[in-house]
Amino acid sequence: MQDRGPLETVAILYNQSEIALLTARLRAAGISVLAHSRENAAVDWAITLALGGVRLQVPQEQAGEATALLAELPPWQGHNGVYSSNRAIDILFALLLLLLCGCPTPARFEGLRPHRLEQPAE
Repeated sequence: MQDRGPLETVAILYNQSEIALLTARLRAAGISVLAHSRENAAVDWAITLALGGVRLQVPQEQAGEATALLAELPPWQGHNGVYSSNRAIDILFALLLLLLCGCPTPARFEGLRPHRLEQPAE
């Protein structure tokens, strides 16, 4: 990304697939985008939540266009579970994974959507 002045965060994401899709969508629209901390999510997905997610940042002069583009996207239609649509199976599998392997489950949220930052009132 070329140096175009100050950057503005337009979305915060926690899933590598969504980071890649939204980054590609913004770039296809001619918007320069930086996925800040994307490498951390790729190497150690368990720490993504602790780091506050991956911030998609665009130059300030393109922030309005990027925000409008993100607002046009349809709502996420996936299931709300981590591994299945059954919450009990998710909890059981997460406990087994934690006890047997010592690793936590990936970050997943109900109705996952990019977190849109509120624009300050002028």
